Amino acid sequence: MSNTNITTPLVQPSQNDLNGGVSGDGKKALEKYVRELFKAVNGISYFTSGNALPTSAANLVLIVPAGSAYISGYHLTWAQTNVTLPSSSTSHIFVKLIFSGGLVSNVQIEDNTSGTHPADAVKYGTVVTSGSAITSATDQRLLEGNQRIRRAVISATGSTSWIVPANVTKLRIRQWGAGGGGGGGGGPDGTYSGGDGGAGQNGGYVEVVQAVTPGATVTVVNGTGGSGGGGGAFNVSGGANGSAGGAGGNSTISGTGFSFTANGGPAGAAGPGAAAGGPAGTSIAYTPNPGTATQTTGTADVLVHGGGRAGGTRGSGGTGTSNGTAGSAGQNAVTVIDY
Repeated sequence: MSNTNITTPLVQPSQNDLNGGVSGDGKKALEKYVRELFKAVNGISYFTSGNALPTSAANLVLIVPAGSAYISGYHLTWAQTNVTLPSSSTSHIFVKLIFSGGLVSNVQIEDNTSGTHPADAVKYGTVVTSGSAITSATDQRLLEGNQRIRRAVISATGSTSWIVPANVTKLRIRQWGAGGGGGGGGGPDGTYSGGDGGAGQNGGYVEVVQAVTPGATVTVVNGTGGSGGGGGAFNVSGGANGSAGGAGGNSTISGTGFSFTANGGPAGAAGPGAAAGGPAGTSIAYTPNPGTATQTTGTADVLVHGGGRAGGTRGSGGTGTSNGTAGSAGQNAVTVIDY
C-alpha cells in the first residue's frame, strides 16, 4: 500500500493552513464554519445563564452578573462587569460581540438610552437611574420553550401605547378580555330564603402573530372587570332583590393593518328576593353567554368566545334574617406581547 500526496490541497476547516495561506486563516475558517453550522441549527440568539440585574444602587455603577449566552452562532461567557450609567435616564443593557479581522476579539456590555439593538447582541434588560442612583431594573431574558425572547405583560386597565422595538418585525399578541361581575343574591323574609344571583361570564380571547414595523405603535386597551352586584336586604314584608353585576369592559389590540377585540363578559343577573310569606326567591340558572372575540382588520390565529378572564362568582340568597351576599367582580383584562 502507498499514499500519494495531493499538491496544495484545500481542507476546510483547518487549523494547519494546508493551502499555504496567511497564518491564522485556518482558525478563521474553523470559526466561520462552526458559526454557520450553529446558526443553521439554531439561528436565535439567547441567554443561557446569568442572574437578574440589580434593581437599586446608591450610585450609577451597574453590576452586570457573570453569565453566558448564545449570540449569532457563538457561545460565550463573561465575568461580572461593572458599568457606569448616565444619571437620570433609562438605559438599555446589551451583551454584544466585537469582531476584528474576521474573528471575535472581545465581548462588551453596551448601555444606550435609545433602545437601539446593536448587531450581534442580546438584550439583558433596562435600568432606570434617578439623579445619581439606580432605582429600578427590568429583566428581559424571558423564556419561550428553551429559547430566550422578550415579553411585555400589560396588565394596566385603559389604553396603553406600546412601541415596536428596533429590529422587531413580528409580534405574538395574546389578549384575555375582562370578565363580567356576578349578580347579588336576593334577601329573605325571615322564613323563606332569597334566590342566588347569576354568575358573571368570562371575557373573550384573541391570539395573533402579527407582522409589524419597528417604531410603529400598537395600542392596547384592557377592559376593567365588571363590578359585583349587591345583595338584597332582609325584610319581613318581602326580601329585596339583589343587584345585577356589571359587564366587563371591552378590550382591543390595534395597529397598522390590524384590529382585534376581546369583548367583556356579560354580567350576572340579580337574585330575586323572597316574597312575604313565601315562596322563596328562585335562584338564577346558569346559562353560558360568554364574551365574544372579533377581528375588524387583519387575521387572528385564535378567537375564543369565553376564553378570557373569569367572571365574578354569584352572590348567595339570604337566609333567616341575613341579607343576600354580594356577587364578586370579574377579573380585569390582560395582554401579553412576545417579540
